[in-house]
Amino acid sequence: MKHDKFTLELVNRVRTAVGGEAIIQLAAGIQGDPEDCTVARSLKDLDPSVLVFRECIFCDIYAFARIVADKFGYHYDTIEDDDGNGIRQYIVPIPQKMKSFIADFDEGLYPELVAAEA
Repeated sequence: MKHDKFTLELVNRVRTAVGGEAIIQLAAGIQGDPEDCTVARSLKDLDPSVLVFRECIFCDIYAFARIVADKFGYHYDTIEDDDGNGIRQYIVPIPQKMKSFIADFDEGLYPELVAAEA
């Protein structure tokens, strides 16, 4: 199974679970940018706080983190800021095939998913 197909299917599981529409292809994104990579942009309309790193997804919305964790087959963790401001983020590990896809995207192996520079 190609990693882009696996990732698209997983993104669509999350999208439909939160009441969003499935997408036909991942959104174009910026390589190496956790806020604007292809996976993050494919989920931003559902939770604008989403950040996608090679190892995990961060978000600010508890309900969204629970759904992502459920669809990914993992548990989420909570991270609170060190300043005592009560700012909280949720973190969910990314499945290995999605990690590989993100690494490949960052390395330029999916040029069709790279957003044109503004």
